Amino acid sequence: MDMKKNKAIKFLLSTIIGLLITSGAFAQQGNPLIQFVGKWEIDMKRTDFVQARVPEWILPRSLEIKQKKGVIRIDSKWYDEQMQQHYYTEYLSLDGTSNELILADGSKRVVSLKLNDEGIGFVLSVHTYNSNGDHDKDFTETWALEDDGKTLTIDRKAQLANDYSIKAYYGRNK
Repeated sequence: MDMKKNKAIKFLLSTIIGLLITSGAFAQQGNPLIQFVGKWEIDMKRTDFVQARVPEWILPRSLEIKQKKGVIRIDSKWYDEQMQQHYYTEYLSLDGTSNELILADGSKRVVSLKLNDEGIGFVLSVHTYNSNGDHDKDFTETWALEDDGKTLTIDRKAQLANDYSIKAYYGRNK
């Protein structure tokens, strides 16, 4: 009798553990952006500013990504042309709603987010405006993970053919 109880208990425990593991996997599949959460630092050696013919200040030096419900929060540290540090926070809704950010020089960045076609990364549509309100540039950024989630890539492509494109690499901070 005790042998049957032990087998029943072991079966029940293994079933519960299996369900817990499976539900965690489904939860992560249902929310692929959770893998991006963390602190990231640009890899200046892998990011080829020279070949892209762009200055280093066009990309953030570091990022901290947080997520709560349907919003992803990106805290970023940038340097401007005079190498002055600036910190910005963007709140991007998973439903594609645009977010406006006023930059230190008075210019504006309007950004919306959508999951990429594979559902494992996301694409930012970015529109910039000069401080006087005139439209400046449009570009897309495709955010993806490489190296088993240790590297964040941001592939920025400008909409106009004569504008720049660059792929940036960020390492995950521990």
